Amino acid sequence: MSNFNFYKKYNNNDFISEIERIESNINSRKFNFPNEIRKALEYFLDFEFNDVCEIKSVGPKINYIKQKNMLNDSILNKVSELNNSVKPYSHSGNDYTKVSFELKKDMLNRMFDIISEYKETHVINFNESIYNDTNKEYFSKEYSKQMFFDLLEEKEIADFECFELFCAKYLMDLDDIDSEKRVIGSVKNGGINLFEIDEETQTIKIGHCKYKKEINKLDVQDSFDKIITTIDSFYKDKFYDKNEDIKDIGANWNNYIEENLNVELVLYTSADANFKYKDLLQNLEKKLNKIIGNEHHIIIKVIDEKEIEKILISKQAKPGVKNVFLELCNEDSLISIDTKDFGKVTLAVIKGESLRTIYKNQERKGQLFEKNVRGYIKYKKIDEEINSTLLFSPEKFLILNNGLTIIGQNVTKNSGFLTFEELFIVNGAQTTSLIGEIEENKSLNDVNVFVKIIDNSNVKLVDAISEASNNQKPIKPVDLIANNDGVRRFAKHLENKNSNYALIYKRSDRLKKDIKIKNKKAIQTEELMKMYYSFVKQQPGTARSGFKKIIEIKANADFVFQRMNIAKDDGYNFFLNLMYINEMFELFLHSLKNTYKNIGKIITKDNNEFEFVKNGKHAIFAIIGATIYYLTLKSKHIENDIEIYRHYETKLQLSSFIKHNNEKDELVKELFDEIAEEAARIIELSNKPSSNFLKTDSNYELLFNQIIKNVFGARKKTRIEELVEILFKPLKLKDTNLK
Repeated sequence: MSNFNFYKKYNNNDFISEIERIESNINSRKFNFPNEIRKALEYFLDFEFNDVCEIKSVGPKINYIKQKNMLNDSILNKVSELNNSVKPYSHSGNDYTKVSFELKKDMLNRMFDIISEYKETHVINFNESIYNDTNKEYFSKEYSKQMFFDLLEEKEIADFECFELFCAKYLMDLDDIDSEKRVIGSVKNGGINLFEIDEETQTIKIGHCKYKKEINKLDVQDSFDKIITTIDSFYKDKFYDKNEDIKDIGANWNNYIEENLNVELVLYTSADANFKYKDLLQNLEKKLNKIIGNEHHIIIKVIDEKEIEKILISKQAKPGVKNVFLELCNEDSLISIDTKDFGKVTLAVIKGESLRTIYKNQERKGQLFEKNVRGYIKYKKIDEEINSTLLFSPEKFLILNNGLTIIGQNVTKNSGFLTFEELFIVNGAQTTSLIGEIEENKSLNDVNVFVKIIDNSNVKLVDAISEASNNQKPIKPVDLIANNDGVRRFAKHLENKNSNYALIYKRSDRLKKDIKIKNKKAIQTEELMKMYYSFVKQQPGTARSGFKKIIEIKANADFVFQRMNIAKDDGYNFFLNLMYINEMFELFLHSLKNTYKNIGKIITKDNNEFEFVKNGKHAIFAIIGATIYYLTLKSKHIENDIEIYRHYETKLQLSSFIKHNNEKDELVKELFDEIAEEAARIIELSNKPSSNFLKTDSNYELLFNQIIKNVFGARKKTRIEELVEILFKPLKLKDTNLK
């Protein structure tokens, strides 16, 4: 068992000594269980108990407790119940080592239930003094509970494991460990100890824990280099020597990186990083940018012993900042309304310079946003646009920015200033942070900010205001086309067709619930557009990696949904055929995953095929689309060339392309398999990893040239060509004189 040296900074030293003493007693089989319960309660509640956990009824301390009503009836009853459980084992002569672990655990659970209720009913006591031993103890109590249980089971826990769990729980807030929120451990982890997908901020968070007394610049370099090398291996499909968690992350990395805007790497260390490393982190960010692309916002930072203390203290700090002021744009730039029941509401325009001053002066900036349920969500493109306005068009900021919502207490107007006895921001963390982080030598004199100020100290009302101000979800690219007329018409036509499918054109729980009630198959707008770009436009690389740029241009969505005109039978039949191919692919992939899971990486060839299918949905759609072009255009003696196919995209009528065949399900799966085998062979010869290979349209052209030109141009008919002719038929031509 470790000495938990790191935790001595956050725990009462006497308690640590008590844990070590218990450890020693367990090892020597002298564990006096009721006595340990009593000592633990005394430590946590700071009350004196007798040998059977009854609060001592004599002396000034108990009188003080009664006078102050520090223990409510609920807690007293629980202590009494615990007392009754302990009594049978409190008499001399008993062999305490024979008390079952289950009984010990039950008593400890009761004890910590008492502690938990006490903590909740006396939470203000923990907040009265921000920086004291009590607060430092507070954060480790839950972990101390686990330490007790581990001691009882006589488990061995190393110091670095304690630190890792500490970072997971209190610094990264990984309370629930699931498939996308996990503690990795230290064996074959590629430098990744902690991993989380933060959906709210669309951030991939990766943590490396270094439990050391001292740390230097080389340690920082080495820690981040390991993580970056591992991330690079995800793109090269060379992560199979890592543990199962890392393999799982690697297998899903492409999906993670496509769905999230930010990547954050953090080195957590118990040492004091008292050296300059800013330039090193900037170089590491550039190195990672080359791997994952410049469209992502990368954050690399070190959280050392001092920063950890600040974070822990900040977690316990009361929200808000005290005795601050905001400067009005001018004397007339405000209006106040007294709502009687809910306090005074003021609408005002303030100077950005005064907001920056408040931000810069707060050592613990989290206090400003403690009541902001969303916090500051970084979006590279949006942040750059806001910064550009602040620096180059400051006079436009007022009309382009939504402003802030502020809760204040005792707000008064005085000579062009609004003064606050207490202030916290419940909406506008992004605006405040970006203004606050503008360098002080850059003037903000022309920056004005709209604010709504609510003068109210009612905690429940404050929380309700915060939740209402932040109930919007982060904007994703697909949200930009939610109100597109073509998209909505498509969804309406689909509904009128009494189809088995429904288009999810916006993020709406009500829409999803309605689709579920009607027992329909949901298809996302984004996914349908990707299918079109792959199958029809022959641009699977763009569909896979460049979709954010596509969707930002309104005309692209207009074009796609006008081409798939499902109001007409031809367009609707094309859509149904596309959905059939999609469903069959998902079944094929699922079957392949199960097979691969059962047999493992036995044959390299099979592994290459699996990797292609796993990463290559859009490429497979494009290849099948190309075979339809081939069937359609070969009668016109048009050459098999991808640029020619793309040229004829709008000259073809999107219509049904699947023949009726009772065995088509199995034949389509066989076609997928044949395409995967051929594609895996081509990719292997290119010496490029499949995940990277499939990201660009130029690489897809290599597949096109090999499969469409060579396979369909062979003297002897190939199995792919046979399957295509059995399964598919040409599209209709808009112009029968097409040449």
